[in-house]
Amino acid sequence: MASERMASGRASSESVVRARRDPEAWLRRAWEEETPRPLAAALGVLSVGYRAARLARGWLYDTRLLSTGRLPCPVVSLGNGTDGGSGKTPLAELAALTLVALGATPVVVSRGYGRATRGVHVVADRQGVRLGARAAGDEPLLLAERLPGIPVIVGENRFEAGRHAVEAHGASVNDAYIAAVCGA
Repeated sequence: MASERMASGRASSESVVRARRDPEAWLRRAWEEETPRPLAAALGVLSVGYRAARLARGWLYDTRLLSTGRLPCPVVSLGNGTDGGSGKTPLAELAALTLVALGATPVVVSRGYGRATRGVHVVADRQGVRLGARAAGDEPLLLAERLPGIPVIVGENRFEAGRHAVEAHGASVNDAYIAAVCGA
């Protein structure tokens, strides 16, 4: 009996070590095996709360208690508010290059998560990169370096950043979540 308990204790500690060494395998196993009931119940409650918050937010926009703004150009919005790792940055790069090939004048607009600055800032203009990673955020800086000649603007208020892109940089295409701004 004692040896069985020691063996099962060792097995559980070994699984923790394995999870640390190979998180992908741990996640795959967690996904494929049945979720423990308490965890499933807690996630169910959280999902109901999240859905209610999204519906309330939509209602606030529908009733115009929260307002939106319109730019005088088409806006290409990449992503749907997802967190990192969903491929928005490479897609923004591809979209900007494609728009240039089609004759548009894109400007990349991003919130610039993780940056130390606030407000609207020009990360890069048509002449080159103007800010570093600390002031711009790492993803906007990456895009500025990979898209020479295409302005990159950051601002937590994407409408204000997009308006700056159109007014100061003659944008003909605007993207919102890490995107491109198109002016007419």
